[in-house]
Amino acid sequence: MALPGGSLTAKAITDEMFATAKIKPRAVLRSNSYELIQAAAMAGMAICLGNGQLLPSPDGAAPGHRFIPVRDARVRPTRVVIAVREHRTLPVAVQTFVETLRQRILSLEQA
Repeated sequence: MALPGGSLTAKAITDEMFATAKIKPRAVLRSNSYELIQAAAMAGMAICLGNGQLLPSPDGAAPGHRFIPVRDARVRPTRVVIAVREHRTLPVAVQTFVETLRQRILSLEQA
């Protein structure tokens, strides 16, 4: 994964989220630049978490890429996505991560 670095508020949020979910992501990149994090995902080097403000266009479309919405009823409405290269066969670890994250969010919504 491409993850936020220490000077970004998002690092504390993602660290807490992963710790709560008991997930230890493998970081291939840590950066204090949201643009670099997203560029790594768009280049097919990693996946990343982001919000709607980081999307390349208002409708979320990016040629050759797809965005997977992640929803959590406990936070104000915003768009959180996992960005991966379009037509890329996701590794089993990534598929497992996405499904685990989705199930954790669903279980929190039902609690």
